[in-house]
Amino acid sequence: MASRKSIWSTVLSIAGIVLLISSYSIADDPTDPTSYEKMIIKLFFFSFIFSMIASIYMGILAIRANEKGILKYSPFFVVIIFIFCIALQPILMAFFGFGG
Repeated sequence: MASRKSIWSTVLSIAGIVLLISSYSIADDPTDPTSYEKMIIKLFFFSFIFSMIASIYMGILAIRANEKGILKYSPFFVVIIFIFCIALQPILMAFFGFGG
């Protein structure tokens, strides 16, 4: 069984992804969200950022504690995949157009 630091790093990285997805899908009309929806979107988005930073911190603590298993590396993979997806979008738009 893995130690708690690596499990928490994995749980926080999964929670961060769920918070990011829910911050994009919360508004009924994405072009004109209400003030309440804006507040919830901001709360989810900044919670996503905090969750990802906390998961990386817990992953570093797990690596320093020499925990067994691969769960301690999960937040690093999630952040790398997230950055890759963000960087890939403008490249794909340049090749295939903007969908119009």
